[in-house]
Amino acid sequence: PAALLMVQTRSIIRANLSPAKTMADGITRSNELICASSANDMFVTMACVRLDAKSGKIICVNAGHNRPLICRARDGELSELPRTGIALGILAGQHYDQRRVRLQRGDFVVLYTDGVTDAMNPAGEMFGEERLREIVLGYHKLSAADLIAAFKSELEKFIGSAAPADDITIVAAKKI
Repeated sequence: PAALLMVQTRSIIRANLSPAKTMADGITRSNELICASSANDMFVTMACVRLDAKSGKIICVNAGHNRPLICRARDGELSELPRTGIALGILAGQHYDQRRVRLQRGDFVVLYTDGVTDAMNPAGEMFGEERLREIVLGYHKLSAADLIAAFKSELEKFIGSAAPADDITIVAAKKI
């Protein structure tokens, strides 16, 4: 059921973003359709991010998902793009906002699923947000591909022989 909800959600969002005046309007409309067609106990968290690679402008709608990280190259400062609404499929009539931020040369945006922070080692210890932040700060001068490779390596070392309990997804983009 979860996989079918994800396929349906992806299709609904894609169909509603294109004709919408704003990303927030498209996500708000998508939530209405998801609420009308999903089971009562099913919901989806998501962060929808549009990045203009040339200008560095980011528009983000975050429906209850992990907050994307912004790492500033000039001082290594980490900030989060806030949540702009609750998870999709929970409450009809919910309005979603969007946030804008501009990346400067060398800045990163990092998106990740809770499978990253909830990953456990054989001793049952969670990877956590603090380790995630340390990796971003420790490797923020690298390319986006190298940052992802560092995440993969650090997660593999941490998890060891433990099987992942959830999906592990990390996306990074760097303004060059």
